[in-house]
Amino acid sequence: MEDIKLSVHPINQASINDLNYHFIEKGDGKAIVFLHGFPDLAHTWDYSISQLSSKYKCIAPRQNRSRPRLLLVLL
Repeated sequence: MEDIKLSVHPINQASINDLNYHFIEKGDGKAIVFLHGFPDLAHTWDYSISQLSSKYKCIAPRQNRSRPRLLLVLL
């Protein structure tokens, strides 16, 4: 079976309390958190992350079973 690439950026994984979380994290500096809506995935933000990661730390979590939302937060 062919491996399908979900993003142009590496997908990271963190395990917390036996739950696995997947996210894109790229860049340094102040953080920008990109939250996608249903039915999108974190790769929705690939272009924005490519453009902004030279100045900011960009984080895009993969949100399973999330309510539809679109939010850009600058921390």
